[in-house]
Amino acid sequence: MDKSSTYAAFVITKPIQLLVVLAILEQEKSYKNVTLFFCDSFIDARNVERRFRRAYKGSIHSNFCTSRIHAISLVASQGFDVLYVDSDVGVQHYIALLKFKLRNPFCLVNVFEEGLGTYNEDAYSGLKKVILKTLGVGGNFGGNIFTTHIYVYKPDEYSAKFQEQRKKTKLIETSIWKLISINSELLKKTFNIINHSGAGDKIFFCNIYLTGHLIDYDFITKFKIKDGQLFIKYHPHLKNMHQIEGIETLNPSAPVECIIYEFLHIYDNIVIYDHHSAARRYVSDPRVSFKLIDEL
Repeated sequence: MDKSSTYAAFVITKPIQLLVVLAILEQEKSYKNVTLFFCDSFIDARNVERRFRRAYKGSIHSNFCTSRIHAISLVASQGFDVLYVDSDVGVQHYIALLKFKLRNPFCLVNVFEEGLGTYNEDAYSGLKKVILKTLGVGGNFGGNIFTTHIYVYKPDEYSAKFQEQRKKTKLIETSIWKLISINSELLKKTFNIINHSGAGDKIFFCNIYLTGHLIDYDFITKFKIKDGQLFIKYHPHLKNMHQIEGIETLNPSAPVECIIYEFLHIYDNIVIYDHHSAARRYVSDPRVSFKLIDEL
């Protein structure tokens, strides 16, 4: 395929994926036309898409859709040359991509890293795994019969787990941390990242609690008595969030990596308390340390 005439579509289902997509575009600069399809699958997704559209001054277009399956259907009707999705796992995606390929037999389907989930073991086992694999249904990211390539940050780790997908694997060359530095102003506007420095007095460090899909209230009790400024960053898929006395709430729709990058202009050190988040892989600064809540 001649990339100079390629029309590419990217499906985004959570905030961090915008950063991964922009990183891929750093190495696919010759794409003629790019459209990002933001899905209504994380908090404030519609406003994130609107702010990105207003903030981006280039050739990337954006659209909004209800879900990943809806986005794949939209792309199928618009004549793209290559489709990038964050997941191709399971029967639903097999059916969606089968319909897609029937309408667009020459359109390539690529998968890109969505976080830690990309490296998860096969979702199926036993006889079900054998049957679905025979049909071409993906049990792991990149395993779908219709997928041409999978773009990841750690190809050796991925290939070691999924030997059959080794030839599909491509390295994402631009790190998340570098990508943020290149696009810091765009990302600040897109994710509405504001200065949380409080009264303006110099504070040498802060603590951030990153929730998972569940909130650890026992940990919050311990967190509230820690020294330094306290923040909580709710997972973007959580719908029910509330303000906790003594702890400032960060924008849940912003990737924590972007927030940390901006906070390093304010704080000398940042301590992250998490449940083994993907941010551990993406943040590259010695002033940021991570503490696993389950081991405290």
